[in-house]
Amino acid sequence: MTEKNIVKRAAKKTLCITLTAVLFAAGAVSAGAADVTIDYGDTTLTFDRNSPVLANGDDAKILREQDPFADARFPDESLGSAPPLYVLNRTFLFEPVEISDEAARDYADIVNSFAREVPEVNVYSMLMPDIYEVYAPTKYSTDQLRSIEYIYKQLEGVQPIDVVSALAEHAADEKLYFYTDHHWTQRGAYYAWKAFMDMKGMEVPPLSEFREVNTYFTGSLGNLLSDEQKTLLDSTTEQFERFSPIYNTHAGVFRDAAMTSYICDIEVLDLGYNSYMSFIKGDNALTVIDSDVGNGKSIAIIKESFGNPIAVWAVNNYEKIYVIDIRGFKDGSFNIRDFYEMTHFDDLLIESYPATIAHDDLRGFIKTLL
Repeated sequence: MTEKNIVKRAAKKTLCITLTAVLFAAGAVSAGAADVTIDYGDTTLTFDRNSPVLANGDDAKILREQDPFADARFPDESLGSAPPLYVLNRTFLFEPVEISDEAARDYADIVNSFAREVPEVNVYSMLMPDIYEVYAPTKYSTDQLRSIEYIYKQLEGVQPIDVVSALAEHAADEKLYFYTDHHWTQRGAYYAWKAFMDMKGMEVPPLSEFREVNTYFTGSLGNLLSDEQKTLLDSTTEQFERFSPIYNTHAGVFRDAAMTSYICDIEVLDLGYNSYMSFIKGDNALTVIDSDVGNGKSIAIIKESFGNPIAVWAVNNYEKIYVIDIRGFKDGSFNIRDFYEMTHFDDLLIESYPATIAHDDLRGFIKTLL
């Protein structure tokens, strides 16, 4: 592996741009792949990184142009220098995100604080690994699975959801993550949601019962590439699966926690977007969804963008869903205790993907909701 580091000044910030060459020969993949065993609570999981995706090898040189974690709705948000970006086997893009022990401890403390603030409700933690932790050889692992294990063991009054086992069961044969985007697919989110509902003893309809509407798109990471860099991938477009909710819904977005500053109605699954914006129209501060599931159950979901398809699945099990984006109330105007006193939701789900745990900025946004 060779690296060349170049510094480029952008309009608003200076970013570290890394050219990274990665070689995976077919034999090297077999030798480099390995099982990972993690243990949290009563669960011991053996996670197999071998995958059909790793069947062939190739050279790759990828130029990082910008910070992929800066959401389109929050374009001025800076997380500092971005990690290197890799392409594996001319198939998918990934960026290693390492979670320090300090970050993991701080994250667990923040989540535990929510349980103390709203002891009346059931509080759940949903953590998931990135795509390369699932598919890439061990040498590129940053031990995200160990970090998830560590955080789950530190939780007090919070119930951990075993997303890793659910993903591992389906990783070899189904597309759980996008290849050109840093998010998971709606299918991947389905298995995470099902693991949550199984833990609660609630039924989730099988995927075959949902109307599937597919298209093609280029994801957030693929859109960073120049025309020359795009030649390093067999394709810069990929299938974009979308599953429509079974139940009818009405949803709207608000600027404020008191739900007095209304923005607009939205579709929970908007097929008019050929992008990740299909899911609850992106990252609005507060999204309120009513479902005609008719069971009287309510849930508040604290999330970043990985939680958007989770909210789509939630309408099949909850009559009222409050979706709170961690970046929507950086002014400190949201307080989880006050919000509970106003809405009396039954369950609180706190969802985070590795970058949220790893970066001080994003953990700090979660903390502002306390």
